[in-house]
Amino acid sequence: MTEFPFRKVKSVGCVILILASALFALSFLPHAKAVTVIIYVDPTSGNVGSTVNVRANITSVNGSYALNFDETSLPGGVAVGNDVNASFTIVDSAAGSHNVTIIDVATGENATSVFTVVPSFYLDVGGPTLPQQLQEGDSVPINVTVKGGDPTITYVANITVQTPSNASHAGLPSINVSSVGNGNATINYAGSFQTGASTNLTGKYSVLFNTTLATKSFTVGLTNSTEYHRNDTLDVRTAGYAPEENLTLTITGNNLNYSVNLTAEATGTIHYTNQGVLSNASIGVYTLNVTSLSNVTKKELPDTQTFSIPGFSVNITAKNLAGEPVSNVLLKTFQDNNTAASGTADSNGTVYFTLELGTYFCNASLAIVSDQRIGEKWIEVTNASSFDLMCNLTNLRILVVGFKDEVEVRIPDVGIQLVSQPLNQSVTTDINGTAIFHSMLPNFSYSFNASRYGSLFDTTTFPSLLDNTVPKDWFDVKIICPAFTLKVFVNNPNANGQPINNASVTVQEVIGGLYYGNSTIDGVATFNCILGNYSVRVYDSIGRKLNETTVILNTTIVEVTISCKLYDLNISVRISDYFDQPIRDTNVTLQRDELQASGVTGADGTITFTNIVGGSFVVTVRLPGQSEPCVATMVFADNSTTIPVKIEKYVLLVGMLVETSQLLTVMVIVITAIFILGLETLRRRRLRQPKSKIDLK
Repeated sequence: MTEFPFRKVKSVGCVILILASALFALSFLPHAKAVTVIIYVDPTSGNVGSTVNVRANITSVNGSYALNFDETSLPGGVAVGNDVNASFTIVDSAAGSHNVTIIDVATGENATSVFTVVPSFYLDVGGPTLPQQLQEGDSVPINVTVKGGDPTITYVANITVQTPSNASHAGLPSINVSSVGNGNATINYAGSFQTGASTNLTGKYSVLFNTTLATKSFTVGLTNSTEYHRNDTLDVRTAGYAPEENLTLTITGNNLNYSVNLTAEATGTIHYTNQGVLSNASIGVYTLNVTSLSNVTKKELPDTQTFSIPGFSVNITAKNLAGEPVSNVLLKTFQDNNTAASGTADSNGTVYFTLELGTYFCNASLAIVSDQRIGEKWIEVTNASSFDLMCNLTNLRILVVGFKDEVEVRIPDVGIQLVSQPLNQSVTTDINGTAIFHSMLPNFSYSFNASRYGSLFDTTTFPSLLDNTVPKDWFDVKIICPAFTLKVFVNNPNANGQPINNASVTVQEVIGGLYYGNSTIDGVATFNCILGNYSVRVYDSIGRKLNETTVILNTTIVEVTISCKLYDLNISVRISDYFDQPIRDTNVTLQRDELQASGVTGADGTITFTNIVGGSFVVTVRLPGQSEPCVATMVFADNSTTIPVKIEKYVLLVGMLVETSQLLTVMVIVITAIFILGLETLRRRRLRQPKSKIDLK
């Protein structure tokens, strides 16, 4: 007998006891909780004004937190769980290390990290805003700013100005910084720079702060602006010439060629103004030069510059008499009998011009009609502006109607084709029977054809679109769409084409909603219908649809014959069993939508339904003594016919319905019993036979 392993059981028990004791002891330890801590500050250094991201945890779940930068409060927020993801902008502060502190508002717990502020330097150059500009001899203020600087240091800015001739001049402004690291100083070029500094040359001046810390530039010209409009005062100033030196000022460009002799002042400058010199200047670019006649002063760069006459943005919109914008109109503007500008109106009827101050004559024309003048207007341009120019164009509105039962109805889908010059167009009437031709010349003759479904029914000519020689905003025309006779012959092909009396016939237009109804008399229904494309439907006296067709009614009399082969059918249903034996007294229902006919089969298993409208039916069969359907099948009949329904589930046996499966089971049992009985009989016969005698000799 094997000894039971008590030692192994004891070891396993000890291990289980130790683990249980450890888990029990751990359950009494305090649970760990979230603490307030800054995970990171990104970046850890930067300039005043830079954006810093702080990622931290706080103790309170979904609690509020506050942020401080040193002693400055920053926008706080609410944690997501314990997580804080915040950003802030570095406020004005001196260079060096600063504390970033996050505070859990609920618990008062806080955590701190460090951000280092690095000084930043900025350069700004004074001067007017474009198109105004500095002129020769001007003094230019240059401002230097320090942010995040060290308050214990006096910064000396090394400012260098490079002239258009590549000469360099230096200035050394000192900058004292406040306790929060801000400081600035301004130095004027050229007065506070090295000897020889000036703005006596036209062109671009570069300003450098300690070569690479910051760069700017300014431009000096001869004129006080780079753009002028007509009647503006031209202001020119030059510097750096000898006293009393004779000079020539010239302006050239477009249709302007102006020259004047000038004499330098004692300071070597010239200040010339003229209000009328640009009064007739065209839009364009002009060149101004100042040169010495005596050639006493030779500048490193010539006194020359360009300025422009830009004009104003002026929009002119062509509109017809109905106030609608007109596209493809040629608009021209003239001043002093000269063409100032021209253009073709866009899809919004607008031409975008650039025109200078002055009075302009504008006209509008249609190029497709040999420059037919359709409108004109005087405009005064004083600044950027918009104008409407009314054009002598009329909207032609054609209304097509017909008469149904002496009531006027509007006819859609009528094609209106203009067949006369100068405008060949085609429009189709909308659902309201209206067709519109926009912006037509009112003093022209127009002919147009009206047709529907390809059938022309009207041709009209108008000598003009004027009302007593006066053009109108809208010119209205009404056209009558004719009506025709429709005869519908309804017959029964199942009765050798005999007419069907008292059948309901409906005539419905495919579009437009025109509807007519009538009943047949001697198989004929007559209608008076407006020209159109119609669906013709025939129904029997109780509303069952017999047939339908379509017809386009576009001649005086239209005849259509509809043969209703589904009308007045005899539908027989024969019910039989598995062996095709007829089943009598079976309830049969013939059903579809509005039709439901029922009956019981006779001795031959057949039920006949008369006066049936053909089509698809559901045949439902209920066997004798049963309330639930035995068979439900879909059939289609388009002529008189017999529909066989074979119920293979049953067999008629001695006048009774027996399920086929049960009959088969009984037959198998009977056959098996007969077989076994035969075997038993055979066995017993063999046992009754006498035993054979054995001879022992």
